[in-house]
Amino acid sequence: YAILIPSLRKEVDDFIASDAFFSKDTRYRINCSRFMEYLQRHGISSLSELNYDTLLRFHEDDYHRSWKSKDIYEAMIRRMLRYYADKGICSLGLSLALNKQLIPQFIRIDEKIISGIQSEDTYDIRWNEIDTFLSLLKITGYSNTVLNASKHTLVLLYIFLDMHSTKLSENLMWFWFDAFKGDAGTGWKQIRRTLSQFIIFIKTGNLTTEITGAHDKVSKIDNLPEWFREPLNEYLNVLKREGCKESTIYMQKSSNIRFGAFLQKAGLTSLNQITPDILKAFNAQDIHSTAEAKAA
Repeated sequence: YAILIPSLRKEVDDFIASDAFFSKDTRYRINCSRFMEYLQRHGISSLSELNYDTLLRFHEDDYHRSWKSKDIYEAMIRRMLRYYADKGICSLGLSLALNKQLIPQFIRIDEKIISGIQSEDTYDIRWNEIDTFLSLLKITGYSNTVLNASKHTLVLLYIFLDMHSTKLSENLMWFWFDAFKGDAGTGWKQIRRTLSQFIIFIKTGNLTTEITGAHDKVSKIDNLPEWFREPLNEYLNVLKREGCKESTIYMQKSSNIRFGAFLQKAGLTSLNQITPDILKAFNAQDIHSTAEAKAA
């Protein structure tokens, strides 16, 4: 505490003074000061400058004799981060992320891939929307097991969006699910159902209990006419044989499905009928949030 720069020391003091309990328990001042001293050594002069890379590096670097003592230590830091997140100083996601049970399940995706995956309809997800959704699940009568699994899923999704500074789209959500599914064990079906319910809630404001969550039950590629579907499947198989990454193949598939749907709607019945004017028309109507995403 004594070696902290004034700005970081003040942030510790303000947090401690915010609750009499923190003032009585000296561990809060000691532990939060240790965390701030780590940030100070890494060039951070305020929690407003904190980012995920530094936070996760702190989690890896900080040594304790036991996981239990480390958990207690990080729980205190999370309370400080939540206090400043509520004040708008740092991101709420940072206060959720410092958790040993969540960190191994974080998903990182290249920004260019995210831009290519995003659909036209995106949603700026707020934590209060997740909180409301979880409350509706509880009121509806879902078990604690489902409630806990749903909260765990949506916390990870929220951190993913916050970590990448991006909005949620249905395409991106299912891409994230496919990347996360491998680490989900036998609970992947509940995760899929939670995401299905959540995206409907975001779109409509209502909680549905009648869906199975099988978002990929009918593939969008199967809705395309055979004259486009067969060449596309052949092309995707070539990419697989060439060893392309799954994310690359997914982006190619998603983009070309949109293109095929456009050609079908334009009345084409063969690839031979594609003309420069048709390509220009497709380019004109295909709206992305950034030029980079459209180029991809």
